[in-house]
Amino acid sequence: MPDTPRPLPANLNPNAFREQISFLLAKENIPTAGWTDVWKGAHDTGFVVAGAYQAELLSDLRGAVERAITESRSLAQFRAEFDQIVQRHGWSYNGGRGWRTRLIYETNLQTSYQAGRYAQLTDPALLRTRPFWRYSHSDFVQHPRVQHLAWDNLVLRYDDPWWQTHYPPNGWGCRCTVYAESRRTLEAQGLSVGTAPPIVLEDVTVGVRSGNPRTVRVPQGIDPGWDYAPGARVAESVRGNPVTAPQTPARAAAADLRPKLPEPLRDALDRQIASVPAAPPAPRPDFRQPPPRVDDVVPDFGSPVQPDVSTPARRAAVEFENRIRNELREHGAFFDAEGRALHEVIGEFDRIGVEERILESLRGSAFSHNHPGGLSFSVEDVILAATYGLVELRVVTDRLRYSLTGLDQITDRAAFAAVIQEERLRTNADLAAAVRFERLNLYDFDLYSAHVVWQRVARRLRLNYRREVS
Repeated sequence: MPDTPRPLPANLNPNAFREQISFLLAKENIPTAGWTDVWKGAHDTGFVVAGAYQAELLSDLRGAVERAITESRSLAQFRAEFDQIVQRHGWSYNGGRGWRTRLIYETNLQTSYQAGRYAQLTDPALLRTRPFWRYSHSDFVQHPRVQHLAWDNLVLRYDDPWWQTHYPPNGWGCRCTVYAESRRTLEAQGLSVGTAPPIVLEDVTVGVRSGNPRTVRVPQGIDPGWDYAPGARVAESVRGNPVTAPQTPARAAAADLRPKLPEPLRDALDRQIASVPAAPPAPRPDFRQPPPRVDDVVPDFGSPVQPDVSTPARRAAVEFENRIRNELREHGAFFDAEGRALHEVIGEFDRIGVEERILESLRGSAFSHNHPGGLSFSVEDVILAATYGLVELRVVTDRLRYSLTGLDQITDRAAFAAVIQEERLRTNADLAAAVRFERLNLYDFDLYSAHVVWQRVARRLRLNYRREVS
C-alpha cells in the first residue's frame, strides 16, 4: 500500500492551526456501519462517519469536514454543504439533521484540535520547561459534567498514566482542555502538582441500535469510546512534519480493521486504500533550528517585579513612568546618561509629536513614554528611535513596562519591516487557536502576541528586549 502524506492546502490561512489540520489530513477514510466499528485510538488514523460506507459518500463528507476546519467555516456553512452531499448521494442517515450535523462538525473539530494540542504539548522542547499539565473545564458548555468540574485545575506531570484515559475531550460535546505549566506559572496561580484521582471503571453496553451490542468498561465520567488521548498515536509525526504528516500508521490501522468488517465494507475499504496515489520522493533534508513554541494558554504576565534601575537614566525613567502610566494622553521624556530630563512632551491619546530639529539634538539619549491603549512598541516608535540614534526606547502601560536597546542594529528600514511582518504572521498562527476557542481574549491576544513578536525580532536582530510586570 502506498504511504503518501497529504500536504496542507497552498492557500491555507496563515493563522490556521497547522498541527490540527495535519492530524486531520493524515487520516484514512474507513467505511463503517455504526459508530462503534472504529474504537478509541483508532480514530487517530481513521476518518469515519457512522453509517457512511460508500467510498464516494465518505469522501465527500470528509471534504466538507476538512473545509469546515481549514477554512474556519461555521456550523451553518457545514450544514449547507452536508445537505448537498446527502441529496447527491441519497444517503439516509440516523438522527435528525440538526443533531447529526452538529455531532459530525463538533466531534471532528474538538478531537482534531486536541490532537494538535497533544502534539504541541509533548514537544520535548516545551516539556523541558513546562512538564506539568493542568486540566481545565470549559465554562462554555450548557450542561457541565460533575466529574469534569471536579477535575478542573487538577495538575499532574505530563507522563502520569491518568492522562492516557482522561486527556480531553472526554465525551460527546466535551470542551475541556489541558494547559502546559511550569512550577513558576503554577505558583503564580496558587496551584501545585496533585495526585491522580482513582479511576473507577463501570460496565456500559454500546452498539445496541446498530445491532452489534457489546459491553465495554470505561472510567466514570467519560463517555464510552472516549477514554483515550486523541493524537497520542501520531503526535511525533504530526509534530515532526506538520505540513505533510505521514499516513503510514493509518494504513496499518486500516489493515488491522479489515478482517473485522463485513464483506461489503471490506470491499469499500479496499477501494479507499487503492485510490491513494503513489508516494512522491522523500524531501531533501535540511538543517534548521526548531522555532520557539508558544503555549496556547491565556498569557501569564507573572507577578510584579522590581524595575531595572541599574543606571541613572533608567532610575529617572522609572520615576517618570510611575507618574505617567495611567495618564489618558501620551507623555514622553528624553534622559541623558546622568538621568537628567532633556526634553518633555505631551501628545494625544495615541501619539506624540517631536520636531525633527529637537530629535537631532537628542541623539544618544533614552526616550520613555506611556501608551494609554495598553500596548507595547509600535514599529514606527522603533524606526524613529533607530533613525535618531536613541540608546534606549521605553514604553510603560498600566501594568507592564518595556525596554528595547541595541537600536543601532537596525540599519535597513525595509528589512526591519519585513522581519516584523514575518514574525507577526508566525506568532498569529501560533496563537490563533487560543482566540478561536475563546481561551485568549482579543485584548490579551494583542498584548501577548506583541510580546512574542518582539522577543523573536530581538533574537533575530540582536536587540535587547525586556518586559517587566509592574
